[in-house]
Amino acid sequence: MSEIGIGVIFLILLLCLFLTGLELAFAMGIIGVLGFAWIVNWKAAMGLMANDVFDALANYGLTVIPLFVLMGQIAFNAGIAKRLFDCAHKFLGHIPGGLAIATVCLLYTSDAADDLLCVDLGGRRIIKKKKKINIKIL
Repeated sequence: MSEIGIGVIFLILLLCLFLTGLELAFAMGIIGVLGFAWIVNWKAAMGLMANDVFDALANYGLTVIPLFVLMGQIAFNAGIAKRLFDCAHKFLGHIPGGLAIATVCLLYTSDAADDLLCVDLGGRRIIKKKKKINIKIL
C-alpha cells in the first residue's frame, strides 16, 4: 500500500478516535506512532517515541515549573499574598481602576501555583476587599 493510502486510512482512524472522546494529544500520538511503525517498522517507532519523550522531559525550561508551584504555595501559606495585595492597593487604590491593577499584580506575583486556583482565590479576595471598602460590585 502506498504512503498516501496509509495516510488516508490513519486520518480516518484519527477522526474515529476524536469521535470516541479521546484527548487530542493522545489520539495524534497514537496515530503518529502507528503510522511510523507501519511505514518503517515497530522497533524504530518505539525508539523514536522513547527519544521524543525523553527530549520533551529533559528540557531545562520545564525544571522551573515545580519550583514555581512551590514558591506559590509558600507565598500563599505564609500570608505574603494578602500583604502584597494590601500593599498594591495602598499604592494604586486611589486611582481609577486601582483595585483591578492591584488584583493583576496579586495574580502575577502570588497565588500562581495553579491558574484556576489563582483566579478563584484572587476573585474571592477582591470581592471581600470591595465589600470592605464599599465599592459597588457589578
